Amino acid sequence: MQGMRAWIVAAVLCAVIPSLALGDPYADQGWVLKRSGDITIYNRERAGSNVKELLMIFHVPQPPRVIFNVVRDLEHFKEFMPYTVVSEVLKRENEGDREIVYFFTILDLPLVKNRYYTIKLTNEADPDGKKGAFRSAWVLSDDPKLDPKPSDPSLKGVVDPKYYDCVKTKANQGYWLIEPSGSGSKVTYYVYTDPGGAVPAWIANKANSIAAPKLAKAVRERAKLPQYAK
Repeated sequence: MQGMRAWIVAAVLCAVIPSLALGDPYADQGWVLKRSGDITIYNRERAGSNVKELLMIFHVPQPPRVIFNVVRDLEHFKEFMPYTVVSEVLKRENEGDREIVYFFTILDLPLVKNRYYTIKLTNEADPDGKKGAFRSAWVLSDDPKLDPKPSDPSLKGVVDPKYYDCVKTKANQGYWLIEPSGSGSKVTYYVYTDPGGAVPAWIANKANSIAAPKLAKAVRERAKLPQYAK
């Protein structure tokens, strides 16, 4: 009887343990869970950097196209995205089925000096064959003609002179992936950003973890506006 009971326990454990592992598919990719609930956040070490990568996952009741319209509304980021004080589209163009956007922004940050950067975004539908999904991915601009400083004459009237001494962000790459989930959307946000300057890595990591939930909240609230459903 005792042997039978031990066999049953072992069988149950064999069934349960793999299911637990399968319950978090990101663990095998090196992601460490930092927050769960309606907003899930992971961190991951990055080779050659003390600043960690961040992955955030959350759900919204609106369909993917609505959320995609929100994250593409770059010109109005300063109205609803955390810390954003300048959000200027420098150029939009189409390359086949993809939209390419060069976007300049300034962040007014707590505790540290303000930062600026220009990113090159690639917006596309049905990425990697994911039907009904949308992706907006970005890297820092590598075009010297589309990478202005805050004091550049092309930004006159856009940037308040008090932001001329901002520090340029050292690294910034990431993506929004918006996938159908029932009648709503599953939103995955990935970012690796190194603020550069004299900011210690632990402060950069803490700041990223604090900013991410605010970002999710901003997207959720903005998606309720009727213009994004058009």
